[in-house]
Amino acid sequence: MAKGSSSGALQHLSVLLVTAFVNASALGMVFPLIPFYAIRLDGNPGTDWMTVLFIAQLVSAPFWGRLSDRRGRRLPYLAGMGTSAIAFAGFGLTANVWMLFLSLSLQGIAMGTIGVLHAYVADMTEPKDRARGLGWLALALLLGITIGAPLGSLAFGLGTAAPGLLAAAVVLLNLGFAFRWLPDSRLSKEQLQRHLSRSIREVIVDMVFAPRGKITRLVWIYCGGALGLMAMSEVLALNLEVGSGATDQTIFPIYAAVISVAMLAVVLGRLVDWLGEIRVMQLGAGLLVLALVSILLPMWLVPSWLILSVMPIARACFFIVVTALVTHGTRREEWGLILGILGAISGGVAQFVGPVLESTGSEGLGYAIPFSVAATTLAFVMVLVFRLRAAPVVGEASGSS
Repeated sequence: MAKGSSSGALQHLSVLLVTAFVNASALGMVFPLIPFYAIRLDGNPGTDWMTVLFIAQLVSAPFWGRLSDRRGRRLPYLAGMGTSAIAFAGFGLTANVWMLFLSLSLQGIAMGTIGVLHAYVADMTEPKDRARGLGWLALALLLGITIGAPLGSLAFGLGTAAPGLLAAAVVLLNLGFAFRWLPDSRLSKEQLQRHLSRSIREVIVDMVFAPRGKITRLVWIYCGGALGLMAMSEVLALNLEVGSGATDQTIFPIYAAVISVAMLAVVLGRLVDWLGEIRVMQLGAGLLVLALVSILLPMWLVPSWLILSVMPIARACFFIVVTALVTHGTRREEWGLILGILGAISGGVAQFVGPVLESTGSEGLGYAIPFSVAATTLAFVMVLVFRLRAAPVVGEASGSS
């Protein structure tokens, strides 16, 4: 979609953000209930049914992204919403483990469109405003999940099928709204003619292993940061539980509420305007390291609320800006595929390494292992971050520039 006036682009972006918020609220209605439904049907609390959802998401994300590059963002995004509505309805009506498996698989496939969403925002924003736009998207998703959770709990009081059916109805209404008001973001014929014909495998290899490529460095920075943050979160949870008796119910509101909203809605964009993307990314990496070091200090010296306040700031400055920088250094013809792969890689780190770290802590090793992983990976990230002197430009994904 060619960019028109700034007001028109902002209007289109607003429609996209509304649809993302509504989809996230539907997911929030169901997501916290998945373990409960799984135990009720499976009878085995040791079975990790969430893995089904995440594997489906990781596998599907690159394919959704490639489709959006070739056919426009609107088609796969709407298809993902339709798939999500079917999955929610199936989840509400599920009566056995096979229906649960199918509904979670479909929902994971639908969640694979997160890379399409990021590419959609990139299409609708100028390079200088991209980090701000991606921050607004993160805010819409955060608010949607947060608001959806209590709605799902209320619906559960009407019956076990109610949360899933309500979420499906909400997504279907959102699908109708998006079909009517959401514009497409499509490549021109000229762009499609010069569209790179590289396979998904070739792009992954290029992203991860290209010599001296800035995009390769950003991919390792992003994944290292995700691993370090996941390990640090395990350290922090163990430390708070031992030191203050904090639980997930007390940690999350402090961690994600007011500071996250302010950071994503207002502060991040102004920081990028003031300092530039590279320095904001370096600031985020520095704050992650500072939070890690602070965890080891006595709580009377560095209170837990201060650490929990710093982490949302660090996450916004780091991960959102890195995502924006990746779009600067890759061709628009491959934004959907690249961002889908990036999300799949980082999601794999968060969803599969995190439980391993949690289990090591729960088996009597304390937080020595998670802390060692976090310290090592964040040290690696810091080296890469401060060696990056300038934003990448198109053509550097393979180190050719």
